[in-house]
Amino acid sequence: MVVGVASSRRRRGPVEWLISGGTLIGLAIPSFWLGTLLILFFAVRLGWLPSSGDDGWKAIVLPVVALTLHPASVIARLVRANMREVSGSAWVRTAQSKGLSPWVIRWRHMLPNAVMPAMGYVGLHAAGLIGGTIVIESVFAWPGVGRMALQGALARDIPVIHAFVVYSAVLVVAINLVVDLLAAAIDPRLRVGREVAYATR
Repeated sequence: MVVGVASSRRRRGPVEWLISGGTLIGLAIPSFWLGTLLILFFAVRLGWLPSSGDDGWKAIVLPVVALTLHPASVIARLVRANMREVSGSAWVRTAQSKGLSPWVIRWRHMLPNAVMPAMGYVGLHAAGLIGGTIVIESVFAWPGVGRMALQGALARDIPVIHAFVVYSAVLVVAINLVVDLLAAAIDPRLRVGREVAYATR
């Protein structure tokens, strides 16, 4: 989100080109291949981080990067596009005419309007993110729920598969519920619409 706001400030500048290229790479690279590249570079060549296991906080850095780079790139590009779209609105020009600082206009007025499509993407991508943990945990040999589900599927352990499906369904519902509550808290139009609907009954 911060990356999207930063890249929307200046067009055709070095920061915009760098962020655009980084997010484009994040969209293009599959998570399992990215995980392999991270292991080869940071674990094998540099030796900074462990390549597998759950030995402390360092072991979770590479799996988290490999799992979240793609959705983070999509969110950054969505926020950037919507920030540029709302920048030409009349209420933005009104805020500028009142003498508000660019920081206040960007973060307190423009971002709440530009972040709504990105929040919708988070809710829609929740199931894919949970499914991606199966691949990432297998690549990094992380003893998590996704790897356990994969081992259960290979062993035809039906109770484990059922438990993973129920766990995933509950987690997706919970994430979408949190996203809806955050959207109502950020956008007052959603709350006003609900209050009007209740008043007309």
